[in-house]
Amino acid sequence: MISKAAARRETALKAMAKEAKTMSFKPEVQTSEGGKFAGNALRFATKEEAEHYVLDLMMRWTMVRDTRVIEVDDPVNYRWDEAKGAVSLRDEP
Repeated sequence: MISKAAARRETALKAMAKEAKTMSFKPEVQTSEGGKFAGNALRFATKEEAEHYVLDLMMRWTMVRDTRVIEVDDPVNYRWDEAKGAVSLRDEP
């Protein structure tokens, strides 16, 4: 039988492993009823940044039916700026 402290440690380690595995957040849109979600190469550090981007994209596209943000193992390559929108990290000094 495992102690309560050991069980808490195990749960915490599993949560940390899951967080460590997630490297970025990918915004996706659905453009047809019941269709597949599609995305591009933009990856954000936080779910909130990806949500800002996908909502901005939805306002510019006319055929978006739904949006979502998923966790992926890709490296972060963009950040969200309230004034500029999506900013490539390659363009950062």
